[in-house]
Amino acid sequence: KCMHFWKLLQIIPFFKKREENNKTTVRNKSTLQLNGDTSVPVLEDSPNIQQPPSNKYWRQFCALHIKRFRNTLRNKKALFSELVIPALFVCITLITTSILPTLQQRPPLPLSPWLYSPPRYMFYSNDVPSSPEINKYVDDINGPIGLGTKCIFVNKTRDSSCIAPSALKYQRSSNITGISKFGPDCSCSSGAQVCPADAGKPDPPNHLVVSDDTMYDLTGSNVSDWLMKTHNRFSRTRYGGYSLGLNSTSSSFNISELLGLYTELMNNLSQINNIDIDNLTQSTPSNNNIKVWYNNKGWASSVSYMNAINNVILRAALPATNASQYGINTINHPMNYTQQQIGTELLQQSFVSLLHAIAVIFALSFVPASFTLFLIEERVSWSKHLQLVSGVNRFIYWLQAFSWDLACYLVSAILCIFIFLLFNDKSYVSPTNFPGLLCLLVFYGWSVIPLMYPASYLFSVPSSAFVSLACGNMFVGIITTITVSVLRLFDDEDLKAVSSVLEEVFLVLPQYCLGSGLLELSTTYYQKLSLSTFDIEIEINIFAWNVLGKKLFCMFSAGLIFFLLTLSIEFGIIKRLIKYKKIPDIPEPTVEEEDVLEEKKRVIQGDTSRDILVIKNLCKVYKSSNSSKPATNHICVGVKKGECFGLLGLNGAGKTSTFKMLTGATKVSKGDATVKGYSVVNNLGKVRSLIGYCPQFDALNPLLTTREHLELYGRLRNIPSNQLQAAVDIALQKLNLGHYSDRCAGTLSGGNKRKLSTAIALLGDPPLVFLDEPTSGMDPKARRFIWSCIQDVIREGRSVVLTSHSMEECEALCTRLTIMVNGQFKCLGNSQHLKNKFGKGYSLVVRCKNDCITNVKEFIDQELPGAVLLEAHYNQIRYQLTMSNLKLHKVFSTMEAAKRSMIVEDYSLSQTTLEEVFIRFASEQSDTVKARFGLIKHIRRAITFKCCKCCVDPANNEEVQV
Repeated sequence: KCMHFWKLLQIIPFFKKREENNKTTVRNKSTLQLNGDTSVPVLEDSPNIQQPPSNKYWRQFCALHIKRFRNTLRNKKALFSELVIPALFVCITLITTSILPTLQQRPPLPLSPWLYSPPRYMFYSNDVPSSPEINKYVDDINGPIGLGTKCIFVNKTRDSSCIAPSALKYQRSSNITGISKFGPDCSCSSGAQVCPADAGKPDPPNHLVVSDDTMYDLTGSNVSDWLMKTHNRFSRTRYGGYSLGLNSTSSSFNISELLGLYTELMNNLSQINNIDIDNLTQSTPSNNNIKVWYNNKGWASSVSYMNAINNVILRAALPATNASQYGINTINHPMNYTQQQIGTELLQQSFVSLLHAIAVIFALSFVPASFTLFLIEERVSWSKHLQLVSGVNRFIYWLQAFSWDLACYLVSAILCIFIFLLFNDKSYVSPTNFPGLLCLLVFYGWSVIPLMYPASYLFSVPSSAFVSLACGNMFVGIITTITVSVLRLFDDEDLKAVSSVLEEVFLVLPQYCLGSGLLELSTTYYQKLSLSTFDIEIEINIFAWNVLGKKLFCMFSAGLIFFLLTLSIEFGIIKRLIKYKKIPDIPEPTVEEEDVLEEKKRVIQGDTSRDILVIKNLCKVYKSSNSSKPATNHICVGVKKGECFGLLGLNGAGKTSTFKMLTGATKVSKGDATVKGYSVVNNLGKVRSLIGYCPQFDALNPLLTTREHLELYGRLRNIPSNQLQAAVDIALQKLNLGHYSDRCAGTLSGGNKRKLSTAIALLGDPPLVFLDEPTSGMDPKARRFIWSCIQDVIREGRSVVLTSHSMEECEALCTRLTIMVNGQFKCLGNSQHLKNKFGKGYSLVVRCKNDCITNVKEFIDQELPGAVLLEAHYNQIRYQLTMSNLKLHKVFSTMEAAKRSMIVEDYSLSQTTLEEVFIRFASEQSDTVKARFGLIKHIRRAITFKCCKCCVDPANNEEVQV
C-alpha cells in the first residue's frame, strides 16, 4: 500500500507540470476497490490526449523502429544468425581458398647467400698465401663490406643486420697451419655414409664477418675431407664457400666443341663487341682462379655465391676511396606464363571463384530468411493486427520493416566486405572491382528482402519458415550459379546456347545475380592479370551492361516488384484477383425472436442517434469454406454510449467473425457497421482511431516490457510526446501493473498478460472498446479487479463490446447481451429479461438422508405436481419446477413441512440461471460446429458450476462433505 502511495506521489507532480505546460485537463482522482483491500487512489485518463495527425505517420515509423530495435537487441539468436554466421562462413571459405595458389606474375627474386635463413656458415681457403691479389680478396671477404651487396653503403646507410666495422676481430695471419685430415673416418659399410659424433674435429679457425655469418678459414686444410665429415652437422646451414688461388684446368677443354652443342644459342652470342668468345675463353689465365663451392640442396646457392665473390672481385679492382658504394645484384626474373599455363590457371581460379560465390550465397541466405521470423510471429500472434487497429498505416508498417531489415542486412554485408578486405583478395577488393562488390551486396539485400515477405505468408510456424526459406535461398542461388558456370566450360554450341538462355531466365532471381556477379568480378580481374603477362593492358568497365549492369538493374527492379507484390497481398489485391468468387445471395433468417426483430427494425429505420456502434445486416461468408452457411447472417444491433454489450455463443457461432469484421481483420461480405457514423467498409482508418481492442489471445511481444508495450501503442495512437509518459503511468497504475512495468511480457503470468492487453485496449481513451474474453485465465480477485476497471470505463460514457464464457461476468457487467447461434442473434436484452423470458421456472435442489431418497421422491411427486426430476446423486436430488401451476409460497411451505418431518435435511430454490438459458440456445448450434468444438464441454462447465454452488456452505464459504 505504501508503494502505491509513493508511486502516486511521483506521478501527480509530473502530470500537473504537464497540465500547466500544455493546458490540458485531468479528471479528478477516483478510487478503485480491490476486492476488500484498501482503496488505492489512481489518476483517470484525460478526456482527449490525441494530437493532430500532422506527424502521425512519422511517429508511427519511429515507434515501429524502436520496437524492432529493442526486439533485435534482446534476441540473441537473431543477432547470431544475422551477423555472426555470414561473416564466419565467408572467413572460413577464404581461409580455405587462400591455401591455393593464385594466378599472378611471380615477383623478381634477388639471389644472394642471405636468401637462406640464419644461422649461416661459410668457408674459404687461400691456396696461394703469397699472392697479393688473393690476399686482397681475403681481406675484402673479411673486411667492412664483405661478400655480396648486403653491407655496401647506399645513401650512407646499409642493412641493419650488418655488424659495425669496429666490432670485427679478424686479422689475417701469414703463419697458418692447415689440417690435412679431420677427425675419425666415416664408414660406408651400411650402404650410406655414417660419421661418428666427433667427425670433422678439430674445428678450423672461424670468426664472424660483417654480414653476421660465421666464416671458417680452411687455408692449408683438406677442404673436401672437412666438407664430407661435417655434412650432417651443417646440412641446412652451410650452402657455399670458396677456394682462392686455384690452378684452372679449363684450358684443356675444347671450348669450340662444347659450344657446338648449343649452336643455335651461340650463334646469337658468339660475337659481342667484336670479341670472339672462343679466343676469349682460350686466353683465360690458368692460375689465381677462384673455385665456388655450393650445396645443391639450396637451388639458388651456386648463383648466389658466384655473385657474392664477383662483388669482391669488382671492389678489389676499384679505387679504395669509393669501392664500398659499388656492387652487383643478381635477380631471377621468372619466365612468363605460356598460353596453356594461363588457360590452366584461369580454369583453376574459376573454380576458386565459384567456391567464393557459393560461400557468399550460403552465408547471406540466412540473413533475409531470419527477418521473416519476427513478421510471422507478429502475424500469427495477432500483434500485427492489434497495431493496425491502433492506427498503424499498412504501408508504413511494411516500409519500416523493409528499412530496418535492409539496415540489419547492410551490417552483415559490411562484415563480409571487411573479411574480404582482411584477406586482401584482389579479385574483389582491387580498386576497379571493389565498387562492384559493394553494389552487388547492397542490391542483393534490396531485392531478396522483399522476396521473403510474400513467402512469409505461406508459413505459420516461424522456425519452419526460417529453415525453408534459408534452404530455398541456398538451393536456388547455388544450383543456378553452378549450372550456368558449368555449361560455359563446354565447347558444344548447343550447350552454350542453353547456357545463354538460362542466364537470361535466371536474372529474375536475386540469388543468381549475386553469384554470377561475383564470378564476373573474378573473371574480369584474372583476364586483366593474365593479359598483363604479355604486356597487354585492358580497361574493363565492371558496370557495363554485359558485366554487372544487367544484373544490378534486374536486382533493383526485382526489389521494387517484390515490395509491390507484398503490398498487393497486404491490401488484398492479389487475393481478390486469384480467388475471386462471387458471394452468393444470403437469405435473411425467416424466424427471429421478437426482441431481436424489434432491434433490427430500429436499426434499419435509422433510430440510432444515440448509438456509438451500429451494426446493420452484417454478413460474412468465407470464400474458402465448403459450407454455404454464412458465419454471420444479417445481424443488426446498436450499442449506445456508456453501454456494455455482451456477445455470447459457442466457438464457431460467429463472435470472432463479427469482431474481425468490426476491427478490419477480414472483409465484410454484406451489410455495414458504423462507429460514430464512420463506416467500417468505407472508412476503416477512421474507425480504428475510435476503437480499442483486446484480442482473445494475448497479442504481445515477449521481448518488450510492459512499459515499452504501452509506450509503443501510445505512439501508434498518436498520443503527444509530452503526455505519453503520463498516459503510460496512468495505465500501469489503473491496471495495477506498476510492479511489472520493467518485466518482459514473456515472463508475465497469464493474468497479468490479460491486464496488459486490457491496458492497451483502454490506452488513449477510445470511445468504443472491444474486449474478447478479457478475464480468461485470471484468478477471482484479478477478475473482479478487471470488472471494476470496465465499470469505470462505462461510467465515463464509453462503450464496451464484450465476449466471455463466464455468465457471472456477463451478469455483472453487461447492460444488454445477446446469444449467437449459427451466425444469428437468438435473443437480446439484459440478463434478468432473458432469464425471465427464456428460463424454465425454478431449480429445486434437495439433500436428504441416504435411506430416505425414495421417500423424498414420492413426497415431491405427490406434493409438487409438474416437478421434473433432472438429477439424483447419492443423497442429492435436483428438480425443475414450472411455475405455471405452482406458487412460490406453496413450494416453500411444502419443503419446510418435509424438513420438519425429517425426511429432508435442507434444500435450495433458485431461479433458472443464465447458463441454462445459454445451454438451451447453444443446443440449436449446427451439428458441424458441435462436433468441432464440443457442446458437451459447455454443458459440463455449467453443471459443474451449479454443483459447486450446491456443495459449498454459504455461511462459512467452506466445502461441505458429501
